[in-house]
Amino acid sequence: MTLPEGWRETSLSSVVLARSGNSSIIKGRNSATPSPGLIQGYSASGPDVWVEEAEHHGPGVVVSAVGARCGKAFLADGDWAAIANTHVLIPKPCLDPKFLWYLVNDEHFWVRSGSAQPFLKVKASLARAISLPPLIEQRRIVEILEEHLSRLYAAESYLLTATTRNANFILASLANLLTSPDSRETRFSDILIPAAAPRGHVDVRTAGSEGRWPVVDQGGGSAAVRSDDEDAVYHGPFPVIAFGDHTRRFKKLDEEFAIGGTGVKLLLPADGVSAEFAYWALRNTRLRARGYGRHFALLRASTLRIGDAQFQSSVVTAMNEVTDAHSRVNEGIRAQQSRSGALRRALLHAAFSGQLTGRPDDLDRAEEFVSA
Repeated sequence: MTLPEGWRETSLSSVVLARSGNSSIIKGRNSATPSPGLIQGYSASGPDVWVEEAEHHGPGVVVSAVGARCGKAFLADGDWAAIANTHVLIPKPCLDPKFLWYLVNDEHFWVRSGSAQPFLKVKASLARAISLPPLIEQRRIVEILEEHLSRLYAAESYLLTATTRNANFILASLANLLTSPDSRETRFSDILIPAAAPRGHVDVRTAGSEGRWPVVDQGGGSAAVRSDDEDAVYHGPFPVIAFGDHTRRFKKLDEEFAIGGTGVKLLLPADGVSAEFAYWALRNTRLRARGYGRHFALLRASTLRIGDAQFQSSVVTAMNEVTDAHSRVNEGIRAQQSRSGALRRALLHAAFSGQLTGRPDDLDRAEEFVSA
């Protein structure tokens, strides 16, 4: 690639002073909240620790050196310190601190190794070639980037709000349906009865991804593990509803599965109640959070709304339509989030290859890069 006039190719190591974070400063031994006399510290997770002494004065970049997000970078300034499992980059006078941060705050920029516990190969990363414009051009590029990226960040914030509203739409629709004059309040035990649980359970922390049965735990989705442990398998009857005693989450299940952990309670619909309706009636409960405490006693003491078979069927039909609409909206949101991420990467690519002009058509060219 031909560099623009005034740009030069160099290595990152030639334009920064690099050093490891202070491994003697351990996150768990320092304050997690700001207090008088304490200095902002940076861990591998970011600016989330406060320490007694500053080790740096002025701008720099702290890079997470270990873990799944190694390569994530944080811009620091003023008095600060970097602790264990980080690496510090102090820009030399030829390098703008924000330009440096935009350049390296990309997990793909860094050479990584390890699978169970990834880590940065810092020396190899620092030897990578970079294209460096004159300092005045770096600052111009930063200004252009921040103008364009601010629009993308605003759009991404809107998408997060839309995700929350979409989730709330399900609960609001359900509450509206169940407050119909055709429904009545009744006891938990009139709608649901406990199912006979298997003798054992699978420890999801040690289970693998292979096995005859999927493992269902009390988390938000199905555990991404399987098991051959017959003692942990629920064979029916179906459908059955699983309740997370700690998480307050519900799942309706139609096939054999292994129980993951001790916090899963199994429930069957009582006579005259459809399992699908029972699931939605449970989703409408508002159990007081006890942190990681148990909630099943609260659930059994709660009241639920029910109606005749026709009412139950109408609720299930309506909620199926609501969840279908919810899924379509979520798919659209995820597609836009993915596109926003691709546009951000395209803008950064343009910035560090001399293609960012500051004109409105920068985003158009980024779109072309994403579509190519």
